[in-house]
Amino acid sequence: MRLFLLSLVGLAGLAAAAPLAAAPADFFADALWRSRVLVVAGDADLLAAQRAALRGRRAALCVRDMVVVEIAADSVRIDGAAVGLDAWETRRHLAIDGPAVLLIGKDGGVKLRRPGPVPAERIFALIDDMPMRRDEARQPRSDCS
Repeated sequence: MRLFLLSLVGLAGLAAAAPLAAAPADFFADALWRSRVLVVAGDADLLAAQRAALRGRRAALCVRDMVVVEIAADSVRIDGAAVGLDAWETRRHLAIDGPAVLLIGKDGGVKLRRPGPVPAERIFALIDDMPMRRDEARQPRSDCS
């Protein structure tokens, strides 16, 4: 049985505690309409650079209902926690064949795809310009301090 925790205090509104060999499609289906997913796939340098770009932005990620998925060579982490998703299957599911940073909207569409780190301001500006986010901003979350 797959267990998905739909609320994580702090960083985002969705984190997964998935059993080994869980299907990436299941995680992304559960994120649909709940979370914006920032996917960072690459080597240790890319992962570290994107982490640095997001450092100190916990509340900003939370109010935008964001989850950060890191895909390394042989592991997947969601909001910093190791999960049982297969790295190769997750890359295949997202059509990632090299280093990449993707922003997936709540509607499941890829809103941004870059081969390297993306500044937090660029990600937040893109999200804040989305009609759904503008509607959300009218009723701010109180659990994102």
